[in-house]
Amino acid sequence: MAVEALGKTNRTQWTAQFLVAAELSRRGYTVSFTLGNTPGVDLVVTHLTSGAQFLVDVKGQASYNTWLVELEGKPTVESLYYTLVFTGKRREADRFFVLSQAEARYLRDEHKRVRGGKGALDRTGRFRGFPFNAPSCFEKECWSRLPPHRAVP
Repeated sequence: MAVEALGKTNRTQWTAQFLVAAELSRRGYTVSFTLGNTPGVDLVVTHLTSGAQFLVDVKGQASYNTWLVELEGKPTVESLYYTLVFTGKRREADRFFVLSQAEARYLRDEHKRVRGGKGALDRTGRFRGFPFNAPSCFEKECWSRLPPHRAVP
């Protein structure tokens, strides 16, 4: 199948998932892909030394658009982390942001509050996102934010 047939969105999402899996593997984690069989979870991750387990929902994009992360009303999932990936044209331009579910919800809700309830809505009108630069404080040393480094709730 030609690359063009996949579409830019599909390529970006798969690129982001494999980039995250590679970065986690380098840091002593084992990674399993859910391959779309678990909505809202792309990776199941275990730290090889500590045994700490957690889930990752990867969000990839190749432009500076709004991060569409989580719909209002989504249930709380124990040990769920969002890894936001900007996939650059070259590897050195890639950027990673790691947030807990609570932190992603805070950014979403704060963006909604600041915008007076308008902004990153899904097709049904439910709020789910925040601007590209909103998670900038979650970029530096982002991988150290994951278990076992971070206390598992």
